[in-house]
Amino acid sequence: MNFFIAAAALIHEARGLAILGLALAMALVNIVNPFLNSLAYASGIVVLLGLLGWVLEARAVAGPPP
Repeated sequence: MNFFIAAAALIHEARGLAILGLALAMALVNIVNPFLNSLAYASGIVVLLGLLGWVLEARAVAGPPP
């Protein structure tokens, strides 16, 4: 009887690991998939540089703090 309980526990644990493995694989695909489209990253860098320039210009125009 204890063998069946142990076997059921192992099967339950294996299912949990399989679901965890599937979830991790899906997360990995969602992380790696955007790297295939490098133009999205290039445009993101251009936007970030533009925002940085805008902030620096706004600080220069504003002058020193009162």
